[in-house]
Amino acid sequence: MEAISLGVGVNGKAIGVDPSETQIVSAEDRCQSLENTEFLCCYADEIDMDDASCDSITSTQTLEYIEDVDAALNEIRRLLKNHSRFVNISTLWDYFGFHGPDKELNSLMHEVVKGQKHPMLPTKLNGKLEKLGFKNIRTHEIPFFITKRDENSFAKFLNPKSTAAMVPRRPWYPDAHADPDSETPEQSACMRALRIRI
Repeated sequence: MEAISLGVGVNGKAIGVDPSETQIVSAEDRCQSLENTEFLCCYADEIDMDDASCDSITSTQTLEYIEDVDAALNEIRRLLKNHSRFVNISTLWDYFGFHGPDKELNSLMHEVVKGQKHPMLPTKLNGKLEKLGFKNIRTHEIPFFITKRDENSFAKFLNPKSTAAMVPRRPWYPDAHADPDSETPEQSACMRALRIRI
């Protein structure tokens, strides 16, 4: 929210949505020096805002945890102005893995971070968006490595043996029968960001 608030500037407004009151309080505390932020405690499919009131909407590792993801996408569509943009970042959780020297610990940690309603949402999201009338749907892979345990990073809470790298256990293949030896660099990412213009 801080980065979005600074990005839209004093003439813009950044609105954060979360169903958790604890998260809202934490965000308000963190952004108390920013005058152009607002936080709504609600679910993603019941946002109390006017139709076509947003210039852009972003969702980061959120949609895969929502039971009725179609209802949330409908709400996003309702809130967006024409020719605005929706950016989503979701993880291909089935291919997400920890690669430290302790294989048993790696497997345990991978099981612990599961719990998504739609762990492979990026493989289905384009079709859902097309049905809602989104246009110019583009997909980008975002591979990432954790190289240090920053105070505000996920790696801080992990065992040092397993934080050297977090990469896919295996690449994502659009064709389930594709030959693993023929993978491209683009297929070896564990995260995909969707940039959509309508």
